[in-house]
Amino acid sequence: MYSRIGIFVYLIFAVAVVECRPHRRQFSFGSSSTYTPGGNSGYYKDAYGVYWRGQKVSFLKASSFRDLGFGYASDATNVAFQGQKVKDASASSFKVLTDYYAMDTFNVYYAGEKIQGVFSSSFKTLGQNYARDSFDVFYNGKQIPGARASSFQLLGDFYAKDTFDVYYIDKLVEGARASSFKVIGGGYGRDSWDTYYLGKKV
Repeated sequence: MYSRIGIFVYLIFAVAVVECRPHRRQFSFGSSSTYTPGGNSGYYKDAYGVYWRGQKVSFLKASSFRDLGFGYASDATNVAFQGQKVKDASASSFKVLTDYYAMDTFNVYYAGEKIQGVFSSSFKTLGQNYARDSFDVFYNGKQIPGARASSFQLLGDFYAKDTFDVYYIDKLVEGARASSFKVIGGGYGRDSWDTYYLGKKV
């Protein structure tokens, strides 16, 4: 008899312990395909709000939250980059391109900052953090002075050229002849007369 009473008391105690345990929040992670636990998406949401790397993003609502990739996210009215509000961005037309570039109907952004003087209607990314519109070429969101958008092309190894000039990253390669310039590899390039390493004549 006593053994049955003991078992009954033990079961009641076990149920009470389980019920008293604190409930864990159920998190719903962003839709970015790059996200893995401990990975580089950075965003998550729960019933209480939206978070970037553990810090609450107060201006984003969980009910309409979208993880857009490359550090961008939005809800129905606001856009964020790495948890910070993107000023003047239109959430309804905002779309992420590549290499931290994004755009809405009227503006183009790089890493959450508006690019000044760019034409969004003709803007396109080229890869390797380059982009252009009908008139100008950009690297990391900054205009490359003198680069001709209509003939600009990537050569690889961070070299690029237009009709007349050669560029290494965002700098003019002094003296290089665009008509004959080729990338060798390992940071080297050459034209008909000279060889260059990391954009400098050797």
